[in-house]
Amino acid sequence: MLNIPKNQIFYGPSGCSKTHNLIIETLRIFESPLINPDKNHVYSGAEYEKLVEEFDNRKKAGEIEVISFHEAYSYIDFIEGSKLDIKNGRDEVSGYEMNFVDRAGCFKKMAQKALFECIDLPLKKKLQIFSFSKIIEYFKELYPVGSIFALESTSFEILRYTPKAIVVKPSSQSVQVTVLYDTLAQLMEKNIERDIQGHEIKEILDPYRGETAYYSKIFEKLVDIYEAAKVQLIEEFYRGSYELKKEKVKPFVIIIEEIDNCNISKVFGELISLLDEDQRSRRIVRLPYSQEKFMVPDNLYIIGTITTPNYSTDYKNWNILMRKFSFVSYKPNPALVADFGCNFKAKFKLLNERIAFLLGERFQIGHGFFIEEKYANADVNTLKNLWFRHVYPRLRLYFKDDFTKLQILLGSAQNNNASFIKTMSDVKLPDNYNIEPVQRFVFAENTDDFDFRQALEAALG
Repeated sequence: MLNIPKNQIFYGPSGCSKTHNLIIETLRIFESPLINPDKNHVYSGAEYEKLVEEFDNRKKAGEIEVISFHEAYSYIDFIEGSKLDIKNGRDEVSGYEMNFVDRAGCFKKMAQKALFECIDLPLKKKLQIFSFSKIIEYFKELYPVGSIFALESTSFEILRYTPKAIVVKPSSQSVQVTVLYDTLAQLMEKNIERDIQGHEIKEILDPYRGETAYYSKIFEKLVDIYEAAKVQLIEEFYRGSYELKKEKVKPFVIIIEEIDNCNISKVFGELISLLDEDQRSRRIVRLPYSQEKFMVPDNLYIIGTITTPNYSTDYKNWNILMRKFSFVSYKPNPALVADFGCNFKAKFKLLNERIAFLLGERFQIGHGFFIEEKYANADVNTLKNLWFRHVYPRLRLYFKDDFTKLQILLGSAQNNNASFIKTMSDVKLPDNYNIEPVQRFVFAENTDDFDFRQALEAALG
């Protein structure tokens, strides 16, 4: 793990296995036993499916967070801020009650989760703070008898606490409902191990049909208490009450897809300086909004992706990213594409060589659209559909109908059904239009009578 950069960006044209290798690199960070260092990121379909399964399980467990940047992404979404929260209310004018709620962004949450793992907390203290019995004590203090909880269409009141349960009374019914501690403890245990999923909660609560809403609401409050206790412990760490563990701790990974699709300075803010490896688990800043202390722990890894070409690329963004991240380039690999019964490997290689010559490497076509393992037994008709679905639209976008270059790429225009570029049919103009004829070109269409094999041979040999 010492050889794995804390901040990486995988970049390259679409279809060049960035996501494939990102999953492998992520599991390498976790030192997964499924990762074979001798494989050099080459796995069979069955082996890769197991990697994806472990990746998904770690994602469910909260060890991996996947987000995607876009133009509207902000510091509030990523770090922290105040967001407008609109709830149903009884306001006579608008009919809504509008509140501003303070929220931690995904990066702050992930950094705190990773930092909590690093804090060297004595076992006795850990049991004292995070045992289920202690959390229930906090719950009783926060919500004494008579407390009312709102549900979607009704509410319920806490009637009393017993040694084994919480007795509640729904407002719409005269009966009482018993919420068992043992079941709540089971839910909490699952949640502490990992971020419990909705279907798992449903499975545990399946025997309590009709009472699920009461369990879910109380469980939600118990999780809030648990998370608040973690935040309190982190604050105590910043005050010097605890040290960081010296041994290796569990890593956490945040994956940012299309990391260049936003204003990096605005999204990261002052925390961009904390990403340097020599600043990890050392430098502490005070967040401007919440005034909380914050640092990026050493066990938090960031992997971003950039798909080229990106016409919205801001070179100021790239300058910032290049200072803070190590870049890994992914290029088309002709060895990985299927043959389709027409020696397509050689044609694919020649196509990308011409694109790189005419426009640049970042405009090349990825091998992922024609992968051999998926299309090993496919024929040229399958290739025809893939070509018109994935190659044609990109060529039209990249070359912007520059048919001079397109004819260098795909061969001379012909007025037949065996050429990718066709000469435009003559258009009859009125006699009083004295205009010199100009040769115009159009792309061939994916029709039944289009001879794709012949066009491919004429274009790429």
